[in-house]
Amino acid sequence: MLKAMNTEKPTHHEEASSIDLKAIRQRKGLSLKDISYQSRISVSVLEAIENREFHLLPEPVYTRGFIKTYAQTLEINDEEILSAYNAYIDELEFSQQQIQIERKTEKSRLRHTIFGVVVAILIAIFIIYIMSRDYRQETVGTTTSSAITDELQEAPLVPPQPKEEASMQHQETAPPEAAEEATAEAVTVDEPVLENSTGDPETDAFASAETVQQAEIPVMSSEQGVREQEIGYILEIDAKELTWLKITEDFKPNEEILMKPGERITRKASERFIVFIGNAGGVNVSFQGKPLGPLGEKGKVVRLILPDKQGNNER
Repeated sequence: MLKAMNTEKPTHHEEASSIDLKAIRQRKGLSLKDISYQSRISVSVLEAIENREFHLLPEPVYTRGFIKTYAQTLEINDEEILSAYNAYIDELEFSQQQIQIERKTEKSRLRHTIFGVVVAILIAIFIIYIMSRDYRQETVGTTTSSAITDELQEAPLVPPQPKEEASMQHQETAPPEAAEEATAEAVTVDEPVLENSTGDPETDAFASAETVQQAEIPVMSSEQGVREQEIGYILEIDAKELTWLKITEDFKPNEEILMKPGERITRKASERFIVFIGNAGGVNVSFQGKPLGPLGEKGKVVRLILPDKQGNNER
């Protein structure tokens, strides 16, 4: 197939020389062995020069010398043969350069492909990390909401009612006999009996108003005392190690805190606390001024509900 291609479209080194070395040698009656004996060139090299099989020849620096010696032995000009050989060398060098360029292009393309794959992997890892972090936060929030819902279902809280509405509800639900007794007590308080009556209606009415006002004073003092007693609950946390906390005071929004060693926080609530501690062994917790003692090992996550209605803090 190579010979057919050469016949259809001869290469540059074949076009550069039309000298037929074999025919010239045969006209002179010389064989390749004769030329080899005279020129000290091997028969295989001489045959490759005659057949233009330059790829079988040694390095150019030696081959050019062999061509010149062969031409001198045949007594012909060596320029055309050397021109054909040089054209072959130029084509060979050009082909090698093209191969090197293609190899560099392929390496560059491969580097870009690897870089693109690495970037795509890093982006995928980043997206997975963001999604997993959001999922963990959503899971923690759902767990906290479920815990609060469970607690509310177990011990439903009744909102405080005004005194008048509570009294009206009590009167509506109380039996008739209890209602009559309450009415009698109310009449006794509202209409006090005067020990020293003067007989004058105006004087007695003024004295009665004074007595009623004095009777109401202890009631107001009693309410004030109850309010003073409702001081709520106090929670204190001291950090020994780096610890993550989530605190819910009554029904306020969750508060997330990252405590460093040596830090202290104090919180107040009127109903209760729900506390998540990410490092049970890294904090000291006091409730109402009393330490709760060890909560667990280092790195253990615990949950506290304070105050505990059953007497045991949930962990």
